[in-house]
Amino acid sequence: MGKTKVGKLESTAKHMLSQYPILKEMPASLSGNFHIGETAMQHYENTAIIMRHLCDEFKINDQDRDMLIACAYLHDIGFALITQKGKVDKPGWYYHEKTGYSRLGSFARVHPYLSASMIEDSYIGRKQEIKRIISVHMSSWYSMTPKPKCRYEDMMCIADYLASRDVRKYKEDKDEN
Repeated sequence: MGKTKVGKLESTAKHMLSQYPILKEMPASLSGNFHIGETAMQHYENTAIIMRHLCDEFKINDQDRDMLIACAYLHDIGFALITQKGKVDKPGWYYHEKTGYSRLGSFARVHPYLSASMIEDSYIGRKQEIKRIISVHMSSWYSMTPKPKCRYEDMMCIADYLASRDVRKYKEDKDEN
């Protein structure tokens, strides 16, 4: 598989995301403090772009590359289950006035596990590997999340972290130097 060819796992991941239209409009950060100005889907696409660069750097090709890009797309899919547009007047739901979305707050910290569990009933290949990789992607932020145990898990954490930064800030820093 070449660098520009879309792999089977990536295609399956994109199809899975298409089943949740909220991801195209929902802000990547409900608080509005991170992922400045991007939707959840844009965050997934940015994470996949970074993952492609990491795969290039580490010379990861073919099936493993396809799997890692699929992970990048699916790592936050669990938010689709615990997020709604507008104010939800139910216990445990928190409304973010800045963005106009509500999230079941107690589940936000376990979204890596929700994302992994959503894959369980899918027909995606390498399911167990994908589930493990995406389940650790928040290990730097949430103490309850298992720590990465291999390079691919580290790469998922790095890709998500970099995709969550406001790249405009880095451009400004570079312009000043």
